[in-house]
Amino acid sequence: MHEMPPLVLIASRDEWTTRSLESVLAPAGFAVARAYNAAQLLERARTIRPDAVLIGTDLADETGVSACRRLREQAALPFSTPILLLSPGTVGRAERIEAFEAGAWDLVPFPLEPAEMSARLRLYASAKRDADAARGAADVDAETGVYTLAGLLRRSEELAAFARRMEQPFACVIFEAGTGDGEAAPTVSEPAAEGAAARARTAGPVDLRRVAAVFRDVGRRSDVLGRVDDSHLAVLATDTDSEGARGLARRLSAALEPGEAAAIRAGCWAVADPREVPKDPREIILAATRALK
Repeated sequence: MHEMPPLVLIASRDEWTTRSLESVLAPAGFAVARAYNAAQLLERARTIRPDAVLIGTDLADETGVSACRRLREQAALPFSTPILLLSPGTVGRAERIEAFEAGAWDLVPFPLEPAEMSARLRLYASAKRDADAARGAADVDAETGVYTLAGLLRRSEELAAFARRMEQPFACVIFEAGTGDGEAAPTVSEPAAEGAAARARTAGPVDLRRVAAVFRDVGRRSDVLGRVDDSHLAVLATDTDSEGARGLARRLSAALEPGEAAAIRAGCWAVADPREVPKDPREIILAATRALK
């Protein structure tokens, strides 16, 4: 399979600096995106997920060091993404320490010899992609083929940020397998303050691997499915309100065999205003889990 070229996001208020870097990187096999201020930098970092970021000393609205710090503090990029700060002239010890404390991988004098700049970025981008691959493997549960809890929490942050940008409702549905009191089929209650609860219980274990496989087959591609623990699966969904979350619970449960469906209950949580999504993604999972009670 043909691999996509490394994507470098260049942030600088100086058009000449941006064009100069692009003229070096493009022929060396890099794709280039641009930002001219810190607001653009944050937005594009979240949206395009670059393999490396180059930030000029000063942007239109703040310094390069403070923009780098905001990228790290707001988790706009994983720490495996290299951020390089560009500095005209000689780089002093104090400047280098300040850059490292802000989360930069390197502080490099600019202009830099073209071959050295390309080689340095290629090395950093390769390390970032290796980290992505390792994290991706750790994010997938080997038994069910869906996200692990760690992967689910990471994707929750990404989907919540997307929902806020698009001003869409956001929902989480928790499915609990193999709890029982013998009711025949799942039903969905009216929404409570935190969400709505769909309840169905039966005795006997449920094969979570099969349930996950069914949910993967019938679920929407935009939804994220993950394994919370040995008896709980979670679905994260953007553009889904309380009624949509209850419909999602019904639709996925209906795709199961009758005996499996009777052994599953679902807790649904949703917010119409994405600004109400908790900052801590664990709170999203807990809110949906509380709807099971």
